[in-house]
Amino acid sequence: MLVVETYGGHDINDATNYKAGFTPGDVWGLPDVSVNSIPRTGAWPILGNISRGPVTITLFVKIVPSAPATIRTLRAQLLRWFDPEDNAVNKLVITDDGTERPRYVDVICKSCSPYQIKGTASSVGFKVSLVVSGDVRWRLTSDVTTTWLITATGQTKVVPNAGEDDAYPVYNIMPTAAKATGYTYRQWFPIKWRSTNSGYKYPIKAIRDTDALIAAGKMQADGDDLRIFSDGVEIDRWLADINTATTDIWFNLDFARAPTLALKTAIAGAGSIDSIEFTDEIEVSLLPDRGIIMIGTEAFVYTGRSLIDASVTGVTREAKGTTIAAHNIADSCYWIQHDVYMVYGNPALVNPIVTDANKPCFELDLSTNTSWVYETFGRTGSVYSGRWIGTGNLLLTGGIGRYVTTERAEEIIGAPYPVMGIWKDYDSSSGEYFKKSWYLTNPCGIINAAWTNGKKRAEDIAEFICYCRYAVRGESGWRIQYTIPAPTVPNVWEAWTKAAAAAWSEADTIELGLVIYDSDVEIGDVTVTLSATDTPEITYGAEQGNYELDCTLTNNTTGEALYINFVMDEDTVLEIDTYNQVITWLKDDSRQYQAISKSSNRKQMLKLLPGNNTLQFDDVGTDTVTITAVVTSRYY
Repeated sequence: MLVVETYGGHDINDATNYKAGFTPGDVWGLPDVSVNSIPRTGAWPILGNISRGPVTITLFVKIVPSAPATIRTLRAQLLRWFDPEDNAVNKLVITDDGTERPRYVDVICKSCSPYQIKGTASSVGFKVSLVVSGDVRWRLTSDVTTTWLITATGQTKVVPNAGEDDAYPVYNIMPTAAKATGYTYRQWFPIKWRSTNSGYKYPIKAIRDTDALIAAGKMQADGDDLRIFSDGVEIDRWLADINTATTDIWFNLDFARAPTLALKTAIAGAGSIDSIEFTDEIEVSLLPDRGIIMIGTEAFVYTGRSLIDASVTGVTREAKGTTIAAHNIADSCYWIQHDVYMVYGNPALVNPIVTDANKPCFELDLSTNTSWVYETFGRTGSVYSGRWIGTGNLLLTGGIGRYVTTERAEEIIGAPYPVMGIWKDYDSSSGEYFKKSWYLTNPCGIINAAWTNGKKRAEDIAEFICYCRYAVRGESGWRIQYTIPAPTVPNVWEAWTKAAAAAWSEADTIELGLVIYDSDVEIGDVTVTLSATDTPEITYGAEQGNYELDCTLTNNTTGEALYINFVMDEDTVLEIDTYNQVITWLKDDSRQYQAISKSSNRKQMLKLLPGNNTLQFDDVGTDTVTITAVVTSRYY
């Protein structure tokens, strides 16, 4: 016999004050689902999907007869417990015969109304309608934890599930000793995106002393094991000057516009904190619900956000290997949009395969985060980051060319554009002339440009109109940087150049434009200077020891597996909640969904069948890893 025990921790069936029960049909069996079908002409419908409606449990709670004053007190207490306006999720606990298998479901009170008890003169009973929140299976109130100490790849462990239905454990994986494979070291690269514009595939340059790392035996001489991970995922990187004190490491990232954050309340240089308060709730609204904040040289990981008091909450200090420090009112605070690490120290790796179609368009060995030096400008079919874009069509006959050579009409499909050129013949049928251009946009602001190795030509030099111009942020229209003088002789190629001059106000776009009347213009090299205050700022954390968890966790009983790849610290825990499908690095409570992939397309993640399940752990080079499986048994 099923016995009601407690609701929200309150004893509602103690036989002294209350007696409670429910209709068995409300708790046995499985809930109905709605089957949604897809109609077909000339054929029977096929199943599309199913949808689940709310599951309701009806309780009947009776106040045990006693003095009227006591009844009033017990009635008021019961109504406080079952308050439909409370909007709180509570546990409803039942047992078999009052002793066996205490188990629960989470419920929300929908209604609580009096009803007449048969054979009594007054209403001393209540009918309570409870709606199940989340899992509709009854779960044991006490979890069962299985601890598994792994000392080598390929080891197995039996994990029991005492329930009647599948169980979805929480797995906690903690490496405690270095393994013989994987990346040995890492450095955190906090990148402050300071522009009020967003950036797509924006190129970032890091500079590291790989000469010292290679000399110390920490990195391969060719840099094959130097990799960049962003938010737990390896991304393309391009190297220049490996095995030197100033190795350039380029990679692309996407950025949202940067909020302007200032500290409202000072933070002491010692002790933990629960929240960080800022001065502007509008700017706080641009932050995600979970993330990283950088103040000075200290990083803070947060897990919540409040717009009411303009703060982030659930704060972990000195995160990402940074050092605790004091911070003052009005200090600038930066949202670190990507969790970027340089990892290295894996002698087994070969040169990574990167997608050069995404490679920054400019010269990597000559450029910096504030100066992009162009000797090529784009490529057919490529989405080079930082590339120039032409207006109009890309036809050989008329319009804008991919590039112009001194033979004017020559064009090499698929090759990088060594010059950026425009030409257009006069349209005799319409008597029109046209404006065509190449332009470059940058969300961080352009403040200067130097143009060299240019050429120009015109059939009618009196009709030659060509210029370099820029669009200042916040202004309408364009400002002319340089009007290119007309050629002195018709139909002869002549050189032109324009050196950088005084910096102008920040521009989001610059353009090489030509109002064309049987004219040609091209440029071979451009150096673009970017705003030093709005370009991204990158700093470098200290070298940290590293553990690359690169394992397969298989349930041999079901054949399902999880593939786990995550770069982490030793003696820290990666938590995998298979029911809620939440993956968390408990060191800083950061979400790490990218660390997991499944062996099947099923929604579940490594479930346990009723009875014993045999798990297997595979990760070459493993020394010591501890896994705890916390199992909540489920019942019909």
